Amino acid sequence: MASKISQVYVCCTIYHVYISILKAFEHKKNGEETLLIVLKDGLDDHESVEKSITDIDIFTNVIFINGYKVVDKLKLKLGYFNYIFNRSKSLVTLYEDSNENLIPFDSFIQ
Repeated sequence: MASKISQVYVCCTIYHVYISILKAFEHKKNGEETLLIVLKDGLDDHESVEKSITDIDIFTNVIFINGYKVVDKLKLKLGYFNYIFNRSKSLVTLYEDSNENLIPFDSFIQ
């Protein structure tokens, strides 16, 4: 399933959602499909946005992830200095642990 995805949109504002929908309609018009939209926790009222996006049936997969919460947790865990210089070593594992719905898309996203 995930290996056939040709477009991924990551949105943390309504503006990003709007642009993603426009781009997705363009791709669908060109005969492309299997789109993934990832809504981040910075998006206000993500539940209703997620439902609305699902209702328009333009994206094959709509998922919500904790992004900002993960980064905040990592800053607390590592401290400021280690966060600046060593975050890449911990970030992938922490994202996967905090967002199990990303796991099916792991091979494609990496």
